Amino acid sequence: MGLITDVRVRQPAKDDLVGRRFVVAGIGNGFEGTIGVRVLDGRGRVLAEDSAQSTGGMAAVGEFSTHVTVSSPPRDGSRLTVQVFGDNPGLPDEGPSPGFNLREVEVISFADLQGWLVYRVDPVKG
Repeated sequence: MGLITDVRVRQPAKDDLVGRRFVVAGIGNGFEGTIGVRVLDGRGRVLAEDSAQSTGGMAAVGEFSTHVTVSSPPRDGSRLTVQVFGDNPGLPDEGPSPGFNLREVEVISFADLQGWLVYRVDPVKG
């Protein structure tokens, strides 16, 4: 039986604001249920690496989530790329690098971000 992989990132979404530590979640699978996660700066340097276990186990696609910590974040307002993929410890000899079904999400980093308030601005009616 071949490796069953698929990856869909549900969080974070494109252009989300993230702090030094943030959640990466979605559905997917990789070798033995392992989902790889990397955070890259604008120059492609790896700032953080982590992994998550899919609830689908070894042979099915399932939910996953993990907290990623960027220990040395870039300046506030920097764009980062979050890579999520079906991990394969046999790499680089087997399959694509960094892993199967690579998904990339661009986010904006504010290291000390704790949260934010969402508000709506209504147009002035004349």
